[in-house]
Amino acid sequence: MRILLLFGLFAMMILLQNLGFVTVNNVTARSLMIFGFLILTGTVAGALVLRLRLPGITGYLLAGVICGPDLLHLVQGDVLANLSFINETALTFIALLAGAELRLLMLRQRLRGISWIVLMQSIPGILLVSALFLPLFLYLPALQGYTTAQLAVMALLLGIIAVAVSPSTTVAVMVEARAQGPVKDTVLGVTMVLDVVVILLFTLTVALVAPLLASGAESPHLTGLLLEMGFSMLGGLLTGVIGILILHFITTHRNLVMLGLGLLIVELARDFHLDPLLIAISCGFLIANFSRYGSVFQETIEKVSLPLFLVFFALAGAGLDFTRLAATWPLALLLVVSRLAVKFITSRWGVRAGGLEPQVLQYAWMGFIGQAGVSLGFVLLLEEQFPAAGGFLKQIIIAAIVINQIIGPIMLQYAFDRSGETGVAMK
Repeated sequence: MRILLLFGLFAMMILLQNLGFVTVNNVTARSLMIFGFLILTGTVAGALVLRLRLPGITGYLLAGVICGPDLLHLVQGDVLANLSFINETALTFIALLAGAELRLLMLRQRLRGISWIVLMQSIPGILLVSALFLPLFLYLPALQGYTTAQLAVMALLLGIIAVAVSPSTTVAVMVEARAQGPVKDTVLGVTMVLDVVVILLFTLTVALVAPLLASGAESPHLTGLLLEMGFSMLGGLLTGVIGILILHFITTHRNLVMLGLGLLIVELARDFHLDPLLIAISCGFLIANFSRYGSVFQETIEKVSLPLFLVFFALAGAGLDFTRLAATWPLALLLVVSRLAVKFITSRWGVRAGGLEPQVLQYAWMGFIGQAGVSLGFVLLLEEQFPAAGGFLKQIIIAAIVINQIIGPIMLQYAFDRSGETGVAMK
C-alpha cells in the first residue's frame, strides 16, 4: 500500500509541474511546493525502508535521488540553492542533539578508549590511505605534470579527508534508532572529537603546503581558525544559558521555543562569522550536563528536528551527482574500499588499546563510514585554493562521498541492531 502511495505522490508531482500550476520562473513557489512534497515522499519512503530493517535516512536519501536531476527532474539546481537554508538549520539541530548526547559521565568512562581510537584513525589512518594512493598518482596520465613532492601532498590531503566522518549522519541514525549502549557512546564521542582533530590537521597541512601546490596561494590562518572556534564555543555557552533560562520559565509550547533557539544559533553564527556546529554542540552540552533540563531539552529537540532531518537528507539525495560518480568510479570505489579497511583496522587498534568492550571492538568501526558536510567543505576549499590539483581530487572525493553517504547509515543501523542497542523495534 505504501509503495502505491509513493508512486501516486511522484505521479501527482509530475502532473502538477507539467500542467504549470507553479510557473517555472517562480523559484520561491516551486521551492515551497518541493519542500512539502519532500516531507510527504520522504515520510513514505522512510516507512518503506524501515520494513526492510534499514534506517529511515536511506529512504529519505532515495526519495531525494528519485526526485533529483538525474531521474524525475523534480528538484532542480535553483530549488536546491533556494532551500540551502534547510541544510544549515538541520545541521544546527543535529549538533544540538550531539551536544546533548555528550554526557560528562560517559566521556569520563570512555576517555581513554575514545582518545586511542581518534589517535589511531587520525595518524595511521591518514598515512595508510596516503601510502595507497601515492603510487597510483605517480602513474596516472592526468597527473604527469606534477612533481613527486606535489603528488605526495595531494595523497596526504586525500588521506586527511578520507579520515573525516559525518556527525550529521551519525546523530540522525542514532536518534532514529534510539540507540543506547557502549557502541553508541563510543561512536558518538569519537565522531565529535575526530571532527575537530581533522579540521585542525587539514587547516595546518594546507597552511604548510600552499606554496608547494600553487604559487601565490593564500593559506587559511591557523590562528584565525582557533579564534573562531574559541568564540564559537563561547557563543554556545551563552546560548546554552539562554536555553536553560527559557526551559526554566516556559513550560508550554517548548517545541516552538526550541525551534527559536536553533534559529537564533544560525543567525548568531551568520552575523558574527562563527561556526554554527560548534555553537550548537557547546549549547547542547551545557544544557545536558549543567542543568536539570537535559532530558526535556533532548526530547524536545528530537521532536522539532524530525521534519528538518527528513528534508535535509532528501535534499542531500537530490544533490548527489551520479554523472560524476560514473566518470570517476574506479578511483572512487578504491577510496571507499580502502577507507572501509582503514576504519576497520585503526578502530580495532584503538579499541584494544583503550580496553573497551567486545561489542565495541566488533561493531563500532561501522559508525565511522558516513561522510557529508565536513568532507564537502574540505573539497570546496581545496578547489578554491588549488584549482588544478583540487579539481582533480574533488572528482574522486565527491564520488566516494556519494557511496559513503548511502552505505554509512545502513552499516551504522546494522551495528546498533547487532549489538542490541536499538531502543525501539522497527515497524
